[in-house]
Order: sequence, then C-alpha cells, then structure tokens
Amino acid sequence: MGSVTYKVHLDFANGQASLVEIEPKPITKDGAFVHLTLEDGRVVNCQVLGDSPFCAVIGDGPVIERRKRVRDS
Repeated sequence: MGSVTYKVHLDFANGQASLVEIEPKPITKDGAFVHLTLEDGRVVNCQVLGDSPFCAVIGDGPVIERRKRVRDS
C-alpha cells in the first residue's frame, strides 16, 4: 500500500489500457496480481511482469464504494 507514480499505456487498436508502468516497481513476485487505484478513482487489476517496471492490465478491479452516505430514493 502507498502512493506510486504510474503511466498507463494504451493499445492503439482498441484504446484500452494494456500496460501500466509503475515507479517504484511493486515489491512482489513475478506474476503476482496488484490493484492500482488511478487518480480518477478507477481501479485496475494488473499482473507484475518480472523485474520490469511494467504490469499487464488484466481487467477492472473491485468497485469501492466512496460515498459517505446512501442517497435518498
């Protein structure tokens, strides 16, 4: 847990995120899964790629409820 600097790399064919460059590199095993919360609040699941600073985007992460209270119906 903590703050990191990241750069999202898009797949030009479909405009979707394909790689995330994370600095500092996550201290974890090759192939491990990490959740990255982006500045806009979205969460992506990433898989660590060896010793490189890159992680492969494998999908959206869990949606975290950020509201302080439930809205009236």
